[in-house]
Order: sequence, then structure tokens, then C-alpha cells
Amino acid sequence: MFELDARLSAAASFVRRGKRVCDVGTDHGYLAVFLLKEGMVPFVTACDVNEKPLQAAKAHAKQYDVLDRIGFILSDGLQAVPSENAEDIVICGMGGELIASIIGACSYIKEGDRRLILQPMTQIPFLRRYLLTNGFVIEREKAVCDRHHCYTVMMCRYADSPTVPNELFCHTGMLPFEKTAESYQYLEREAQRLARIAAGVEKSNPQDERVQHCRMLAKQIQALLKGWKQNEQTAE
Repeated sequence: MFELDARLSAAASFVRRGKRVCDVGTDHGYLAVFLLKEGMVPFVTACDVNEKPLQAAKAHAKQYDVLDRIGFILSDGLQAVPSENAEDIVICGMGGELIASIIGACSYIKEGDRRLILQPMTQIPFLRRYLLTNGFVIEREKAVCDRHHCYTVMMCRYADSPTVPNELFCHTGMLPFEKTAESYQYLEREAQRLARIAAGVEKSNPQDERVQHCRMLAKQIQALLKGWKQNEQTAE
């Protein structure tokens, strides 16, 4: 049986059945192989900017007998991927700024009924802000905690409705609405991260406006989590 780690499993759970999927930065092709082995999709385009990951992905596809349903493309982002092969676009394991640049460089990404399934490793508030200010909506997010790391996976679509998100949303996204143990843990760590940034900046420059800004956001997230826990206790 072919299994994914928790991070890629979360991404796979957002893929729509029957859609043609493009796995950007496919690495070893694990996600592509899983989607095909499970019968979730008819075809996957696995693309990567380097040849070596594509060769590894081909080896895995052959091993699990799905080679005939995967297309392998050497591509910088989506530039060499035909639009008809990218109904659901999965981009996992990259920085938020790089993901935003891949989205911005694709001419067809705002056309049709496409979904973006994104799992940023860094610059997550930046990515949320980019998406909303450029007319995308984040429909769902799912937090995943695997060993010592917490990740978030987003499902997005273009809605032609640019908005200016508040700063708290850029740091929490849709996770407060998920109300899972993983999303609680993710947000708790985000509050701690912001508090550490504030303390670090304060050491070098106590007057830096980022000190109060990060502390304010950390307190807002902590208040959100406190209210969340109180509501759960009341419900019990």
C-alpha cells in the first residue's frame, strides 16, 4: 500500500476527484503516484525545474504501475504546463514568496474552475496577503502537525474580488474556523513565533515599531485561542 506523510496527505485531501492535476515541484512524485493509485484522478502532470527529481518521480511511477497516467515536464513553475492539464494545481514544500511568483507568472491560472492547493514552508502571512489582494479566496485551510513541525495547507480559487486582509487574518488564515487540535497547535506556535520576533527586535532596537506590532498580533491570537477553549468547555 502506498502512503503519504501527513503533510502531503492533507494536500491530497483537497484534490477534487476526476480533475486533471498538476503537481508543481513534484520532487519524488509521491503525491502524483498516490492520487493515481487511489483512483482519485485520471491524469497527473508532474513538473519540476530540475531533471533529477523528474527521474526519481518516473522511477516511482514505474514501480507502482502508473507511468502511463503521468506526464513529466521540465518546467519553471507552470510555464511549460498546458492549461488543460492543470485543473487542480498543487504546490507543496516551497516558500510563500516563490509560490506567489509561480502563481503570478501563469497566464491561465485565473481562468476556468481551477483550484490551487498550496503548502508553503515559509512566508505564510505574505502568501495569504498576496492571494487576497490579487483576487483569490482561501476556501479552506488544514493544519498538520508532523513530528516537530506544523504546516498549513490551503485550498484557493480565483474569484476576481481583490480584498485587503487585516493583519490578523494574514497570520491565522482560515484555521480558526477549522477548530481542530492541529489548528490550535499551529496558531499557538504562531503566537509564540511572533512573541520571539518582538523580543529579538527589542534587544537591538526597543523603539522599532515591529516590537509592538508583533506583540499585538501574538496577544490577538492568544485571545482567540482562549475564547476557543472557553467555548469548548462551555459546550461540554
